[in-house]
Amino acid sequence: SENKLTDSEKVVKEAITRIPKNTEAWKLWSHINLELYEQNHETSYIVSSIEGSLNGLVLSPDDSLSFTLRILSILFRYGCKEIYQLFLTRLASIPVHVWINVLPQIIARSSSDDEQLKQIICELLSSVGLEYPHVALYSLMVPLKNEASSRQKVASQIYDKLSNKYPEIV
Repeated sequence: SENKLTDSEKVVKEAITRIPKNTEAWKLWSHINLELYEQNHETSYIVSSIEGSLNGLVLSPDDSLSFTLRILSILFRYGCKEIYQLFLTRLASIPVHVWINVLPQIIARSSSDDEQLKQIICELLSSVGLEYPHVALYSLMVPLKNEASSRQKVASQIYDKLSNKYPEIV
């Protein structure tokens, strides 16, 4: 709630409301907050950084690569409960096609020991697979053929979902 925010979180929240609705501003906002996080390790900065990238991505889904790469970098490098929750709540507002170009990076991290991150990876892969089954199946072939790795288990889960939805394609 509003009363539980620290002073720095209140400043960040107020600043967000003043940012113009353009992608360059969100890119800069994300970059500045990432730099501040790396200096101070205050969670509010990394949350603001990923929120800036998510906002920029929603505004510019046709020019998404820089935003998707930054989002994945933050998720993979600085993942924490707050970031994961924010990402999952915003995932539905992001066009699925933006993740296609970064499927190899997503799949590569599916062997993570972080169960929350694995859940996010499964959500992303499922989303892409349900809208673009050919693309997802092609990307999942290598980990599917791997012997008993955690990547293979994740790939198998997605493959099973796609099998049920698109039996003729699979």
